[in-house]
Amino acid sequence: MLLELAVAAAASFAAVPELDDFFARFKASREGVVALQTEYTEKSITPDETFLAEGTLTYTKPRRILRQTHYPYDASILIDATTSYQYEPEVRQLVVQELADAPEADILFFGFDSDTDRLRDSYEVRVFSLQDNPLGNLGMELLPKPGSDAVDLFQKAVIYLRDDNLLPYRVHLVFDEESQLIVEMSDYEVNPALAPEAMQIALAPGTKVIRDEQVVRTVGEEGELVPITREIPPAPMPDDAPAPETAPLVQVSPLEPAE
Repeated sequence: MLLELAVAAAASFAAVPELDDFFARFKASREGVVALQTEYTEKSITPDETFLAEGTLTYTKPRRILRQTHYPYDASILIDATTSYQYEPEVRQLVVQELADAPEADILFFGFDSDTDRLRDSYEVRVFSLQDNPLGNLGMELLPKPGSDAVDLFQKAVIYLRDDNLLPYRVHLVFDEESQLIVEMSDYEVNPALAPEAMQIALAPGTKVIRDEQVVRTVGEEGELVPITREIPPAPMPDDAPAPETAPLVQVSPLEPAE
């Protein structure tokens, strides 16, 4: 009996994988993607409360992502490369912040973007597998590298990926022993038809624009769209889209899903 248990345990655990194989497939799965849209639900857990939110995430190349919260209030956060725009329509306030190369700019991109080099520069990455999860059995655990700015942001991030296209269906951020954030994503649209203004924030007249904790201007009577519009790259035709890797990934070690 003990021998059978030992054999079963050895079969369920695998050697640490070579990341290059995984990232090659991950990058190939993104090459034909110019835009993504998904619904999200978010649970923020702290010692004092559990906060729930719902909304929509929209991503377009190159490196623009819009997070629109619809519940329990309306708000928008747009990151264009390394510039963040945070808009609260209820108080008519837009906060603009330059993120430079800070890792918080990459956190919102690493599930959608094909630039895996930036990810590997800031984090120790471990690939894991689950057992018979209907949403997907692959994922990444990210640990901030010592000396990285990400050390001050969270202890670890776990990204759970769909089997068919390696898009994330869950992101679990652990900030400390008592605080964490779990984001669930569903109902993906790959390469949806988006007008350029779909990736902008519509500011109401009278909105205060804040930079460096100072009000720099007030939006006029006609309102305003930010940031500057740009054309969304066209999606490649099916014949032009690169085929994803079909070779099986190296075996990976199992990890229990988040509660």
